[in-house]
Order: sequence, then structure tokens, then C-alpha cells
Amino acid sequence: MVLEELIDIVRQYLLSKRYVFVFDDVWDIDFWAVMKHALPSNNKGSRIIITTRNDIIAASCKETSYDLVRKLKPFSQEMAWELFTKIGFRSEIDHHCPPELQKLSLEIVRKCQGLPLVIATVAGLLSTKEKVVFEWQKLHDSLTSELVNNPRLSSVAKILSLSYNDLPYHLKSCFLYFCIFPEDFWINNKLLHRLWIAEGFIKEERHKKLEQVAEEYLNEFIYRNLVQTWTKNNAPNYKMYRVHDLMREIILSRADEISFCRVWDERNSKYGGKCRRLSIHSGTQNVLKTVEDYRQHVGKCNNINSCGICMEDVFYSAKMHQVGANSSEGGRVVVNHKLEGHDHHEENGHGDGFTTSSSSSTTMVQLNGVDAEAEKFIDSFYQKLSLERQKSTEEFFAMLNRGS
Repeated sequence: MVLEELIDIVRQYLLSKRYVFVFDDVWDIDFWAVMKHALPSNNKGSRIIITTRNDIIAASCKETSYDLVRKLKPFSQEMAWELFTKIGFRSEIDHHCPPELQKLSLEIVRKCQGLPLVIATVAGLLSTKEKVVFEWQKLHDSLTSELVNNPRLSSVAKILSLSYNDLPYHLKSCFLYFCIFPEDFWINNKLLHRLWIAEGFIKEERHKKLEQVAEEYLNEFIYRNLVQTWTKNNAPNYKMYRVHDLMREIILSRADEISFCRVWDERNSKYGGKCRRLSIHSGTQNVLKTVEDYRQHVGKCNNINSCGICMEDVFYSAKMHQVGANSSEGGRVVVNHKLEGHDHHEENGHGDGFTTSSSSSTTMVQLNGVDAEAEKFIDSFYQKLSLERQKSTEEFFAMLNRGS
């Protein structure tokens, strides 16, 4: 039976009926253009509900002023708490949370960031656990990784993974790049543009600057509801982005699978296998140890071409051909104090190869030449920055240069 015949059969059947149809989680942009022919408008009070994660698909389903598009917002803290206690403490009188678990429970709810599916799933798991602080603390400390790796919670990850899987190929690398930043980290749009362009993720389009194409990529993530946004009231062009903690955990796992990036933090510092990018998240003292460990294992990571370091007040990113080996290309360092991703910078053309900003919030270092060693690159950056940094950071860069 061809599609046209099937549509006609359904339409004839529904002509005399009052009906309700719910189409959940629609991904196909052409869905409504086909489906509408099977659903007659027969003035009998029928209703059609379509849910989607993509704003463009939602807009394509609206044809008249009677069609309503409602953008669902995350639950408020009060609504999230009500849902959490109703499921997590279903066996308690009035769903009462014990006082000793209240602070921990509120923190778990906050980590769910208003997503009803995540709240209900986590609360359901906790309802089966003993109501003691130790058990709940364990889940709290590893919540995002548990949602990806725990079989009882993996359905949430599978549902959210569909959003990544549906991305066109050219957008997947850009979205995976969000995993190099720490959890809950807001990234400025101009910083993202420069990093994506430096990595070669942005392809030239006719009559468009690379920055314009990068902004279009970001807008696509917004339409697909993959990123959260924040804009300063008095600076509409100053936009900040981040991904939900759970989505970040999903792309972290994917990035590791395909050797896109490896993140070293308090939870993870494995060295084996290939990786093309390395991101270190830690406080200053932990970074010192991590860099020392990294030097000892650098032979196992000699395919790295980008390295980012996120400390308490610094995000540092170095692009190099090989870590611990001669570089066949110039390198670039971006430092963002206080992890805010400010975007003020200007090319000054100094002969020392540095590009500095008019503001102390951002320093960009450009290394020119073809045979410069990575250690000399870092050393040049260290000398430029040493007047601004405290002793702990000086020790950090000294360690980077150790053995040069």
C-alpha cells in the first residue's frame, strides 16, 4: 500500500470522528507537511498535540493563528522539589523528607536542573535506597556519570543522546567541544567562535565571514535546545552558553570513545589510548601534580594537538602539533581569567609574536615560526604573564618548562 492510499483511508475514517492525536518527540522537519493530509479539520473539536526538541520543527507545524506553540521551561525549584519528594519519599507520610536528608536532597534536585524526566528517574532510584546520608551522598557525588552508566538510569541518557545523534556531521565536532570546559561553565560566544575556527571546525561559506558561520552553528544548537543561554541586559551582543550537566556527561563519553578529547579532573586521569585534545580541570595545586603526571606519560599521548587547562581563575588553551615534540605549526594560547570567556582582544603586531588585549581579562599569545618547541612556546607565554600571576601560577608554568 502506497503512502497516498494509507493517508486517504485514515482521513476517511476520521472525517466523522472527534479525535485526539499525540505525536511525541518528532525529529523530521517534513513530518507535518505529510501528516496533516491524514487529519481532517471536521469542526468536531478534535485536537492534535506534537512535541519536539527542535524549535524549527515546532514552527513548521504552525499554519494558522489557532495553532499554538508553547515552549516548555524547566521546572522551578518548587515544582522540582514537589515532584522529587512525591516519588523519592512515596512511602513516607505526606512525602516528608527527613531533616538529615533535606540539604542533600535539595542539592540533588538542583543538579537535575529542572528536567522532569531526570528528576523522576533519580527520585525513583533513591526511593529504593536506604534513607541514610551515606547512600544518598554516594549518588550525589557521581550523579551525572551514574545517569550515563547505571543500567537503571541509562534510559535517560539514551533519550538525550538522540539530540546529539540527530546533529549533522559538521555540527557534531562543535558540540563535542563543549566537553572541554568544566561543569556549569558559561562560555562567551566570541571565545567559542575563535576556538572552533582555530580547530578548523568552521567551513568557509560564500560571502560570509567564519565568525558569521560560527554564530549560525551556535544558533542551530539553540533551535535544537541543546545549549542554555544567558545574555547581559545592557549588552545584547555579549552572549554566554553552556550545556546541561547530563548532556555534558553524554558528550564526554562520546568524545572519549572517538578519541576527540580527554578530560583530566578529580574523577578521571587515565593516560592510555589516543586522544587529540587534552583538557585539565583542577585547582592550581592539583594542576601541578597533573602536569607532572602528564609529562611522565606524554609518550602515550603524543597525538595531542590541543591542550586546555582550567584552573580556579584561568582557562588556558594551547594548540600545537605534538605535545612534547617539535611543532610544525605556529601555536596559540588563550587565557581567560576568572573563567568568564571575555572576548576583548586586538592584534598589535609586536615582533615578539604576542597578541595582547586592551583588557587584562584576556591574553592571547601567538607563536610564529615552524620549528619552535612546545616548551619554548610555553616559556614565552610564562614570561609574558608572570607579572600578572601569583606564586602558585609561577610554579605551574615552571613545571611546564621543566626538562626543556
